[in-house]
Amino acid sequence: MVESESQASTAPDARYQIVMVALLSLNFGILFFDRNALNFLMPFVVPDLHLSNTPVGLTASALSFTWALSGFLLGAASDRSGRRKAYLVGATFAFAICSFMSGLATTFLVLLVSYLVVCWAFMPLFLTKMRGFSPTEMGWLMGTLGISSTLGSFVAPGLSDWVGRKPVMIVVPLLGLILPLGALYYTGSAWGLAGIFFFGWALNGVFPMFMGTIPSETVSPRHVATALGVVMGTGEVLGGAFSPTIAGWAADVAGLTAPLWIMAGLCVLAGLLAIALTETAPRALARRAAWMRSPA
Repeated sequence: MVESESQASTAPDARYQIVMVALLSLNFGILFFDRNALNFLMPFVVPDLHLSNTPVGLTASALSFTWALSGFLLGAASDRSGRRKAYLVGATFAFAICSFMSGLATTFLVLLVSYLVVCWAFMPLFLTKMRGFSPTEMGWLMGTLGISSTLGSFVAPGLSDWVGRKPVMIVVPLLGLILPLGALYYTGSAWGLAGIFFFGWALNGVFPMFMGTIPSETVSPRHVATALGVVMGTGEVLGGAFSPTIAGWAADVAGLTAPLWIMAGLCVLAGLLAIALTETAPRALARRAAWMRSPA
């Protein structure tokens, strides 16, 4: 009884939780905007800097690798020091400075303070070069992905509270097949393709789950930042550092359709790997326990 009262007295109140979630959401939104802003300009940057597809992929890999290092090192360091706020503020300022510097880039080597991942790096080029969309139409189509991510980040985690983390982590990534296949084979209007992009990009709804929710439900609270750093760092190394470079090389060899096929393969692989997850959703676990206790 004393322990529960002590825990209740130290728990943050609801107002603080709401403000903190809002501030972190705004922070992440601004940083992600910074990270992806150059993607919309890539059809203009490529001819200005005389880049092939391989350097485009390398720019994405360079940023993802630094994100991975920060995840591994800063996550563990913030757990050890207990000063997570200071680390968060410092990292935000450092990212903003590097983002500003990327706007001053005049060569590929300078651009390596920059950012991109496979879809964001190559989809604008594919839409303008292979599909013939204007830069304005490309911008609207890519903007659809942001709307989809916003809604998906509410819907997928909310659904996982009811049906469990594991089923959502298996099914939702497979929906991502809609986007690359639609971009490759849909020949209708830009509005129709926007709908395909919207539903296909809904796979981003699982990002809050595997980046935060599932690790937080798996490890003790004192190791949460370290766990999140490992998850983010590993994902950035495998998916962010290696994949864009491979996709850029594949695009130079086989054309701009190659990155889209890589995206499709990654969706299938993600769904298959999620089968190995252990369920962590409290409501799903409680429902399973009640079912097991019920008489046959």
